[in-house]
Amino acid sequence: MDMRVYPGRLSGSLPAISSKSDVHRALICGALADSPTTIRCNVFSKDIEATAACLQAAGAQVQLLRE
Repeated sequence: MDMRVYPGRLSGSLPAISSKSDVHRALICGALADSPTTIRCNVFSKDIEATAACLQAAGAQVQLLRE
């Protein structure tokens, strides 16, 4: 595939979390906590969903809410 890119003004936004690794760690810590834990994450990805599924398979109660 041949492409040409010309200079131009860029605009827009991209939702992103500071670190997906932090979300994985937060999910694991929440699963180990003695009380319910709420983690706010503005973006879901397949690997974050996989971590949640693994925690559920291990016995944690995980509820993913999409706003």
